[in-house]
Amino acid sequence: MQGTRVQALVREDPICRGATKPANNLPKAIAAAHTFLLKHPDDEMMKRNMAYYKSLPDAEDYIKDLETKSYEKLCCLSYRDSHSLDFAGYHYVEVLECKIQCEENLTPVIGGYPVEKFVATMYHYLQFAYYKLNDLKNAAPCAVSYLLFDQDDKVMQQNLVYYQYHRDKWGLLEEHFQPRPEAVQFFNVTTLQKELHDFAKENIMDDDEVSFSV
Repeated sequence: MQGTRVQALVREDPICRGATKPANNLPKAIAAAHTFLLKHPDDEMMKRNMAYYKSLPDAEDYIKDLETKSYEKLCCLSYRDSHSLDFAGYHYVEVLECKIQCEENLTPVIGGYPVEKFVATMYHYLQFAYYKLNDLKNAAPCAVSYLLFDQDDKVMQQNLVYYQYHRDKWGLLEEHFQPRPEAVQFFNVTTLQKELHDFAKENIMDDDEVSFSV
């Protein structure tokens, strides 16, 4: 008896009345039935009504929640749009960008001038310091290391030719004309990061996204 009373009260709901009495307003009846079922999904009579409405042509166009507030629609649209974004992918691209720009962002300014090609320049200074100490066994690997980062540098190319010319005098072996291990590691890592960054931008970022500059 109590359940019957509850059902009777529910049917006094204006949404329910609109759903059960189309009164020549089919779009409103479909919307009302859909809205009612959102809160009362087990109502058998309304489920039958809704099944009938869905069998009618173009019924899907009128299925909407009559109680949805305007701000709820905006929220749902925002969530739907943002949910389709690849946040993990975008974060991955930004992390790669940060790593690639790390050397540039940490470049020291000495005497009012930034030290360009900071990592490569350190190997330039090292090879010169070893050369002044007549330690060509350490100077040559620094020269080769520098050329990893700037292979077209004419000065360093000439330095390397000098070291090779005097290799017998200074007892230089083939191993002395190999880049230092940490230079190779840094070069390989940064090169791979740039390749991954370019690939990620091309395959993850949307066309309308602002592209990062490297």
